[in-house]
Amino acid sequence: MKIGRASGAINSPQVFAAGLAATVLLISFQWFGLWDYDLRVPLSYSEGDTVIMLMYIKGLVQDGWPTTITHLSAPFVYPGAAFPQLTSTDWAIIKVLSIFTSEPGTLLNMFWLLTLVFSAWTAAYAAYQLRLSKTLAFASGVLYAFLPFALMRSVHHLNLVYYLVPLHCLLAVVIAGGGDGARNSRNAIIAGLAACVLQGFDYVYYSFFAALLFGMAALVSCKRGELRALRLPALAIVLVSASTAINLTPAFLAWEKHGLPPEMGYKSIAESEIYGAKLRLMLSPHAANPIEPFGRIARTAAQANFPNENENTTARLGLYGALGLLIMILSLLRLGAGTPLQQPMGSISSLGLATLLVITVGGFGAVINVLSVPDIRAYNRFSVYLSFFSMTAAGLWLQEKIRNANMGWRSVGVVLLGCFIAFSLYDQLLDGVNLRVHLTEETLRVRDERAAVARLERAFPAGASVLELPFTGYPPISHFQEMMSYDHGRPYLWSRHVKWSWPSFTRQHRTWQNKLNALYGSDLVRAAALSGFDAIWLDRAAYKDQGREMLASLASGNAQHVDIDSTRYAVLDIRRVATGLRAQLGENEFRRQSSSLLGGGLLLEWNNGFYDEERDPEGRRFRWAKNAAELDLRNPGDRDLEVCATFDIASPNDGIVQIEGSKQTVKVQTSGTRQPVRLALHVAAGKKSTLRFLTSLPRLDVPGDPRNLHFYIMELDLSPKPKSGDCTIF
Repeated sequence: MKIGRASGAINSPQVFAAGLAATVLLISFQWFGLWDYDLRVPLSYSEGDTVIMLMYIKGLVQDGWPTTITHLSAPFVYPGAAFPQLTSTDWAIIKVLSIFTSEPGTLLNMFWLLTLVFSAWTAAYAAYQLRLSKTLAFASGVLYAFLPFALMRSVHHLNLVYYLVPLHCLLAVVIAGGGDGARNSRNAIIAGLAACVLQGFDYVYYSFFAALLFGMAALVSCKRGELRALRLPALAIVLVSASTAINLTPAFLAWEKHGLPPEMGYKSIAESEIYGAKLRLMLSPHAANPIEPFGRIARTAAQANFPNENENTTARLGLYGALGLLIMILSLLRLGAGTPLQQPMGSISSLGLATLLVITVGGFGAVINVLSVPDIRAYNRFSVYLSFFSMTAAGLWLQEKIRNANMGWRSVGVVLLGCFIAFSLYDQLLDGVNLRVHLTEETLRVRDERAAVARLERAFPAGASVLELPFTGYPPISHFQEMMSYDHGRPYLWSRHVKWSWPSFTRQHRTWQNKLNALYGSDLVRAAALSGFDAIWLDRAAYKDQGREMLASLASGNAQHVDIDSTRYAVLDIRRVATGLRAQLGENEFRRQSSSLLGGGLLLEWNNGFYDEERDPEGRRFRWAKNAAELDLRNPGDRDLEVCATFDIASPNDGIVQIEGSKQTVKVQTSGTRQPVRLALHVAAGKKSTLRFLTSLPRLDVPGDPRNLHFYIMELDLSPKPKSGDCTIF
């Protein structure tokens, strides 16, 4: 291994890039056992989030772009843009790959393997720009591609691929050093700014941290007192922010059209302390490390049962990165003692420490969440920035020590460094063992699902709609016996021409689903037929009795069993039920009942200030509210609606609750008993009307309840506005 001038072959950028790609792919295929693996079978297929990644890839192939997926969320469509995980840069690459295959599993696997190559390329380029030799830059690229983060996240968190991160770090170092430290600052800046734009059109987590990193780099550069040094970080922040805003515009438009999706408020400020990075985990070797002292350290820590060990275990830096982090900390301690650091080591160490202070448990990330919003909560995910800084710092320090050694020790140093890099790579690759352990199991699972779906599609015409049972929420993962809620997305992946009812991700869909979820047996079959479904797909794994009771109840409604030769899934044909209802009701009445069931009325959106629905001992529905709360009533239809809203409002304390609408304000006196309220509402087609509830009532002091409770609303009901009678105009 040469630490000084590189050989002639490695001086060629094309040969360097090709060699790096070949090395990464060779390690991948060998370590993960992919030489004889069917790449149509998704890696990590058993992981729930893998289904979501595949769902968007399938939507990209089937619908052109996954912002709207027409074969999901029947009897409506799935607004893919409404979930703000718009990784457009990644999707564009997958779109190119889809020229060669339409198999979602193949596209998922190919893209992930390519991102390992991309990460190696960008890390090697950035490390070389920061004055590592080409040989060490090559090694850094390989180590960075196979971070434990990449192997433990793999395809089930495909949105967390980090191939643009090294270019953000490179640009930040140039900013912090005032242009000093890079071999070619102009090229480094161009590459970094291009990465800003591409990142803005990718996962919003890294966009957020890139902007934060550039701000921290600007603070480091300001110590020279030159205001012009702020121009580059300002440009970088503007580019990443503007492209992020453009990329998220479809999400904002979807929220405006459909309302904020249900169950999107599942994140909390406190989770920044739960999902923050931990220094102990980042420095830890792998528990299976063959050098016993290293492995014992990791096993002892695992047996200690430290609290909040979750996805932050993926932030492990590896041995090489851990050394680099310690070197950065010691370097800054020397700086504090008056020993100056040369560039780029000074800027790298400063930015590395700043990153650590943000992402660690109890760090500035939690402070940011307290002062802003909880949407960015898993700060451990930014460990990929710290990993790059750490590996580059390790390379610079080791490179300097070897270069300054005399000729005899230099050769020894090169050999030892080569062994250390190989050993660190092995320690990192141990985190990828699980990828190969389940290959056979996942191949069998995909084969069985494909066969079941193929038999279903042979029994029903193109465009048929399938109702999936049991009903589940989305996006939080929930478990039903041996079924995960995301399992309902699996049959869609292998289908060609049928539509599926999962997931429920709009207020309209959730309102409709709640109606059906309250039904059973023949009533459920009837409602499914009125909703336009041709079949019912039941996952037996979700039921204690393997679905026998539910299947018997559905059969009582004349649903006909369809044999798909599956021990897990059952399919029922309900087309005859729909035909019978049309004959019994007549086409006009059938359409009227269908329209009513599908959401012919207003949709309620309980927004800021209202808590989750509860029920009193008598089964009546109510919601507690803060001193200020909002309720939106959305009209998804194509005609104006006039309804009468009736509900009770109450508080144990005496006072007034003021209800504000677009045209009038109503004041309701509370006195310890429920006060009935009737309001006439007019909501234009495609629009929403907002009711604002304000009160000066004191907060209730309920022992053990941290909520901010002031009043509650009970049994809200919407009915057609009477032509005459008591319904206050509002």
